[in-house]
Amino acid sequence: DAMVQEKPEPFKNKKSVVRFQRTAFALKSMGSAVMGSAATTAGSSFFLVFCSLTFFTKLGAMCLTVTLLSVIIALGPLPAALMAFGPVRPGCRCCRRNHAAEGSAPKAAPRE
Repeated sequence: DAMVQEKPEPFKNKKSVVRFQRTAFALKSMGSAVMGSAATTAGSSFFLVFCSLTFFTKLGAMCLTVTLLSVIIALGPLPAALMAFGPVRPGCRCCRRNHAAEGSAPKAAPRE
């Protein structure tokens, strides 16, 4: 079946496999939204570049440049960094662990 993903060969430990699966899911679920919004922003910025007023020309060039760089970073180095250093478990576990050890929920500060 083409939809079944097997473990990639370079991933030997469980953390690497989890990071790969989470990054692949993020790219599949958000990649089209990122590309769609970038296309509409780049499309509108493209028309601003050819305006006769200097302000709109510079604004269009800036928006077009920022949009293109954002897409390149979001779909290039960011997924690579997530696969190398990304979280294995979702959510913040540090706060829960401290309160669970105390046996109670966090208490509000006393009023003076």
